[in-house]
Amino acid sequence: MRRQMISFVAACGAVACAFAGDAAGVCGYVDPFVGTAGTGHTFPSACVPFGLVQAGPDTGNGDWDHCSGYRYGDSSIFGFSQTHLNGTGCPDLGDVRILPFVSKAVPESLSYEKASESAKPGYYTVTLAGGIKVEVSATERCAIYRISYPKGARSRLLVDPRWCITRSNPASACIRSADVAPDGMTGVSGKVVVNNWVKRTYAFKMEFSRPFASEKDLVFDFGASKGEPLVVKVALSALGGVADAERNMRAEVPDWDFRRVEALAGEKWSKMLSRVEVEGDDDQKANFYTSLYHLLPAEQHRRRGAGSVLLDALDLGHVPRGASALHDPHARGCAGLR
Repeated sequence: MRRQMISFVAACGAVACAFAGDAAGVCGYVDPFVGTAGTGHTFPSACVPFGLVQAGPDTGNGDWDHCSGYRYGDSSIFGFSQTHLNGTGCPDLGDVRILPFVSKAVPESLSYEKASESAKPGYYTVTLAGGIKVEVSATERCAIYRISYPKGARSRLLVDPRWCITRSNPASACIRSADVAPDGMTGVSGKVVVNNWVKRTYAFKMEFSRPFASEKDLVFDFGASKGEPLVVKVALSALGGVADAERNMRAEVPDWDFRRVEALAGEKWSKMLSRVEVEGDDDQKANFYTSLYHLLPAEQHRRRGAGSVLLDALDLGHVPRGASALHDPHARGCAGLR
């Protein structure tokens, strides 16, 4: 499939569409990598419809080409941040970068095996240099990582709250403050103030599935790998503090079951995409459902638990009316999709 953005309007014109019940297999038509080449400014990150979190790889920064943090042709990954803009012409987000590695020195970035990289709605995976396999999934407000280090290798993890997707150089120039510290021996949390496209504040809570052996400057050493994956959970709050982020984690990812989160994310995508039933051949369906998929991360809800919903200044200009109608089939503004 050509890795360029396909117009949702054009795709609608190619097939007959109407709201429908659940249809089997719609997620199989979606290619999250479409739009990630050139300046399509999309991403393959793991997310759910209308979620706060889009967790995935950052392959570049500091220029307009990397507004989403990712370009398909790049050969290295700087880490995995928890939020990304989709299809915009201005860079921002990139909250809380993490980078697993096995070397003694902290690398700036790591090369990766392109053939190992794959994505589907709600899931992303890649194998980094050193044989580190990273799997990512997400809920509305949380990311979850399953990191498999080679057996016997040193298991290390950088947590970087001073990372931001920006045109500034260095990337940390847009971070006004980062009050971040380890939580005991199994996590880290804090509050960060960013002044990039807009000025905003977010809090996060991160937990590890096993205690770290040592920590210095937010570089965590978990000792030699025994072959058991390290699971990392990251919860965000854009309205409150660390306590709000922790509540989000307890509500959405209370355990360490990565596959449960992955399966639930897939179910959410299947339910949302299946609201539209199309007729056409496989190529037309792939074009349509991939275009529809790229609409749905655009409306990034800023929520505090089950409380009120706000859209921040980054989102208000990037919510297509079609996406709003999918979120609420009774909403006005997209009669053809109601």
